[in-house]
Amino acid sequence: MLPDALLRRCLYGINYLLQFYTHDVNKAWSKNDEMRNLSVPQDEHVTIPDLWTIELFPPSEFKTLAQSISRNSWDSQRLSFEYGQDKQDQLKRTRDSNGQSWWRLVSISDPAAPFTYPAGSTEKLPWPFSGIELTAIQVGAGLTAVVAHFQITPEASYSVDEVWHQMHEPQLIRRRGKLPKAEDRLFSGYRATQESRRALHDAARQWINRRCPGFFTRNNEPHPLIDMLLLEQHDPVRGERGERVFMDALRAIGLTEDTRYRTSPELPNIRLSRVETSLCPTLSTRTWTLWGNRSVLVESHDLRFYGSSDTRAIGHAVDQRIAEFFVLLSISDFIEVTEKQYSILRDTARARHGDFKARDVRRLRTSFLTLSLDTSSVAQDVTKLWNNERRRSEDVCFVLDLAPWLVAAYEEHERPRFTPIDMNNELRANQVDQLEQIVQADQSYRSILSTVASLGASIDTFKIGRIALLIAFASLLVAVVTLILTRESAEPAGSAEPVTTVEVTQSRGVSESPRFIRLSNSYLIKGDFSYSVESGADPVR
Repeated sequence: MLPDALLRRCLYGINYLLQFYTHDVNKAWSKNDEMRNLSVPQDEHVTIPDLWTIELFPPSEFKTLAQSISRNSWDSQRLSFEYGQDKQDQLKRTRDSNGQSWWRLVSISDPAAPFTYPAGSTEKLPWPFSGIELTAIQVGAGLTAVVAHFQITPEASYSVDEVWHQMHEPQLIRRRGKLPKAEDRLFSGYRATQESRRALHDAARQWINRRCPGFFTRNNEPHPLIDMLLLEQHDPVRGERGERVFMDALRAIGLTEDTRYRTSPELPNIRLSRVETSLCPTLSTRTWTLWGNRSVLVESHDLRFYGSSDTRAIGHAVDQRIAEFFVLLSISDFIEVTEKQYSILRDTARARHGDFKARDVRRLRTSFLTLSLDTSSVAQDVTKLWNNERRRSEDVCFVLDLAPWLVAAYEEHERPRFTPIDMNNELRANQVDQLEQIVQADQSYRSILSTVASLGASIDTFKIGRIALLIAFASLLVAVVTLILTRESAEPAGSAEPVTTVEVTQSRGVSESPRFIRLSNSYLIKGDFSYSVESGADPVR
């Protein structure tokens, strides 16, 4: 038997070399094998003309939003319903519940873009954007959502399609600290195509991180994101079950929901799908997709007032309706991040603050203050939002149902019909319930924090008292030493006065003791006494 350490090394070496063998096998497979190759129909193409991302600003991030407006000079171009009202005033008024429910924060176009925004600005935008619009949407009094609409250049909008149609070869992916990974042509196509789509997402998230950071940026969390995918041939709303080969092609661009359909009557012929990171690990979490057939969308939407480009017109038409629903999705993400922060504070409180250090208690108190302030404010705002019938009636409502081909199969086999789910009502119920639980947990945490702070203050007071006693004792020693040194320096050697001896004899019959009063170098003796004084060698009577 080999020692365990040596056996583990041998197994690691075998698994390491096995990846190189698998890579050679993948290269040997036929390129016509549909099971191991990515096959995309030649007449099918995908375009990504627009995407949206969102940042939230609860009470703790209000100052950050005001600083972003000032730092980026977004107040130089004003577009307001009130003459002379700048964006800082608009922000304050909306937070006071006296302003609009939404307002345009800024519109930026690239100098090379074929369009400009009314009352917008022009600046060099990073790849792949030709225009960016930021819209502030107020949720209650304490929560502001900034929705960023990114318009992608025509060249970049076809970048995913170019990678999608390429011939992909097997790859050996080397990873730091891990075994290399052998990918065949199919999974190599998955990764390459999803990386090209991820590049568009990362560019949008990085821009919002730099120019308008808020809640998600502070917590190092990916921003919620929605992009639009337009197909040329396939209509995802029709409900036909695609062939396995074409389903692999859709998975390559991140579309894997074959059995669940999310549709809205306000956005006809458009499906809403969520990226499943378990099947598409290259893409990020909190990513949604609006996708449909381009020709069908042009026919089903009124695009007369959105310009000559059908692709850009579809993006603008969707932008008019999707922003409010996007805010509802982002609130669920806000709750998810808040629960994560509370769990971290709860699980690390004992390890980080077990010694009752005042600095650690202050840090814990600051964290709880931020979370408590944001949670309580957002809970009130979300409750008001869901109780606002006017705003609810204007929202886009999505319904979750089974795919039409699956519904037909249920009916064919006489199985019970799946009841469609109203996503808006489902979001409302989940958000209200989760926020109530967080508020209750926050109250318990704050009670514990108060106790910990009191104990920490008592221990700190005791420590300070001991330090004060040591300082007082040290001061006393210094004072005694100083007094001794001062007296010695005031009496120099050889200058002592001659010793004077006084002999006092008490008279008979007198019972009181003599009293001496010194006057300079002489003594005054009061009472009936006989005395003699010897000063030096001369007796005095």
